[in-house]
Amino acid sequence: MKALSGIMLTLMLITSMLTLASNVQPVKAEPGTIYIWADGSVEPSTAPIQRVGDLYTLTNNIYDSIEVQRSNIIIDGKGYTVQGTGSGSGILLIAGINVTVINTNIKDFDIGVYLAASNNSAVSGNTITNTSDVGVYLAFSSNNTISGNTITNNSNYGVNLAGVSSNNKIYHNNFLDNLWHAYVDPISLDNVWDDDYPSGGNYWSDYTGVDANGDGIGDTPYTIDGNNSDRYPLVNRWGSPIYVRADGSVYPCAAPIHRDRDIYTLTDDISNYAEGITIERNDMMLDGAGFTLQGMGDGNGIGVWSCNNVTIKNMEIRTYNIGILLYETRNTSIAGSNITNTNFGIYLNVSPNNSIIRNNITYNNYEGLRLLSSTNSTIVGNTITNNQQKGVNLDHSSNNTVSGNTLTNNYDGISLDSSSNNTMIGNSIRANNRGIYLEESSNNSIHHNDFIDNSMQVYDLSWYIEGFFPSINIWDDGYPSGGNYWSDYTGVDLKSGPSQDQPGSDGIGDTAYVIDANNQDNYPLIYPYQLALPLTVTATASPVTIYSGGTSTITFSVMSGGTAITAATISLTSSQGGAFSAVTDNGNGTYTATFTAPDITAQITCTIGASFSKSGYTDGSGQTQVTVQPLVLNIIVKEAEGNPLAGATVVSTSQPSGQTALSGTTDANGLATFTGILKGSYTIKASKSDYEDNTWTGTVAAGQATTQTITLATPFPWTNVIISIVAVVAVVGAVLAMRMRRPKT
Repeated sequence: MKALSGIMLTLMLITSMLTLASNVQPVKAEPGTIYIWADGSVEPSTAPIQRVGDLYTLTNNIYDSIEVQRSNIIIDGKGYTVQGTGSGSGILLIAGINVTVINTNIKDFDIGVYLAASNNSAVSGNTITNTSDVGVYLAFSSNNTISGNTITNNSNYGVNLAGVSSNNKIYHNNFLDNLWHAYVDPISLDNVWDDDYPSGGNYWSDYTGVDANGDGIGDTPYTIDGNNSDRYPLVNRWGSPIYVRADGSVYPCAAPIHRDRDIYTLTDDISNYAEGITIERNDMMLDGAGFTLQGMGDGNGIGVWSCNNVTIKNMEIRTYNIGILLYETRNTSIAGSNITNTNFGIYLNVSPNNSIIRNNITYNNYEGLRLLSSTNSTIVGNTITNNQQKGVNLDHSSNNTVSGNTLTNNYDGISLDSSSNNTMIGNSIRANNRGIYLEESSNNSIHHNDFIDNSMQVYDLSWYIEGFFPSINIWDDGYPSGGNYWSDYTGVDLKSGPSQDQPGSDGIGDTAYVIDANNQDNYPLIYPYQLALPLTVTATASPVTIYSGGTSTITFSVMSGGTAITAATISLTSSQGGAFSAVTDNGNGTYTATFTAPDITAQITCTIGASFSKSGYTDGSGQTQVTVQPLVLNIIVKEAEGNPLAGATVVSTSQPSGQTALSGTTDANGLATFTGILKGSYTIKASKSDYEDNTWTGTVAAGQATTQTITLATPFPWTNVIISIVAVVAVVGAVLAMRMRRPKT
């Protein structure tokens, strides 16, 4: 009866669970909210978020919430704004793992960034302001990093750690004008509020301590509650500049800059400084040593003010208003640095006699290099590409030399505005909207440049707007030196000589390249002055280890001179066989293909090679490797009670053609593993004495390990039952016999 009651109770429970499941409705998207779903898709697909693999980049402002249900991704705001109307959450992470949110302005929500049951994630380099409740809210979320954010003017808390939110690290944030800067639930333990010394903690606008030794860190901790404190509070906002003073000292002294006499070398990355490094000293060198100076879209990465003889080299500078500014500074060199995602990469203002040499100045919002009222400077060997407005802009600047630079994919390759007596020689000016822009700029010498595939090779403002004086310039270096290469030149080279009337070709067009009535290249070059730029190919595989017959996504990045190359022709190879899908050109210089591994029975390494070609470039190639493991079949044998059964015999009674029969014995964990087998259908029998045999029939699929459990039941103890019955019968018989023998009374 008890057994029957238990069975009925179980059935009722299962029935109720099934009923509940049938009533659960799918989660519906809230109108206006943007979703990054667990499968990686973005809804709506028209949202201004560009996805490349696991990187999600904002391409415009968003005026609603973003809800994230996918793990292992990066969301880069690129300085754009996510703005609400006073309710909801700006960015909501639900059960996320390893999600990074960076470079985003978030304002006017109830909660700025909300981590709900999300772990091992990061919120860094954001501005979170004007919420009606909390700037950053962690609920049951642990092992996260909150760093480099400006968290300001939030109605209740700057940051709130609720529920069991433990082992989080919060440092290098600016907490400004919040009602309460931080609240920690008493059950949230072991949270850290600084990055140790000398890196420091956070800036708290209500901190009242002092900094007696001038290291930029308060001499007493900032207390949050009895269990939480910032041991090394910053006395200046995170984002205050580092100074190299006129006397040679560095402030704050804890800044990651090592001084050796007049050489100053970075020893670590410097992040989220609104004004990165300000130089006030003459006769010095600043060596970035490859470390990164990372801003948030404002200020100057490096500002040099009224100095002489300064060298800046080997810098990585990102996300400032101006990457490097020289103001009233002369005899200074900027060399070997990478500057990107600023408004102006390098800006010389009233700064003569300077050198800009071999830098990469790319993907800046306005101009790569600007000279304003600056003369006698040299701009040589730089790669200046993908700047949204101008590559090099000479504004009221004369007697400068622009030589040997690569200027591609800018709106204007070179711009001259009221600038005269400059020399432009030996530059590759390719694929810009306008190769060279002229505005009342005359007497400039422009020769031995390659003007290739610009939408307009030359643009003169006077052609379109009345009242502007025409620009009249020199477009060749005479004969036989020649002029420029123009990709749209239609002349021929049959003659030679200064008048192009002598027999024999000479590499110079027989007729002039006419720009307008006042300008022409008398000796246009038939061939590019510079050699074709090479294609540089980088290849990656994901995942890098797969099973026999499995797939890996191969991604190729193709660049040339800092420019992403699209519409290239590609050829793929694999050293160990396999197959490739059609190649997808993603339109941003990356190409993807799916590699399917060959069927193997022993581990191999496939070297994936790719050759790219495109007209006007020299071919490029790259390779990556994919490890292919043989298929694995794991058979787990258990007793009916669920315990692993060691010593069971496991054999295949049928297997794919060409596959030898499988035979093995389970270990102490009840596991028998068969490696290097063929894909296909198998029947597997497990047996052991005192147990009933059992079989499994199924498929070992390509590209994965297959695991199957076989349960062996104990045979019904018929012998014991029969013996018991016989015993009972015997006893009953004996009793009856005794009763029959009893004398009658």
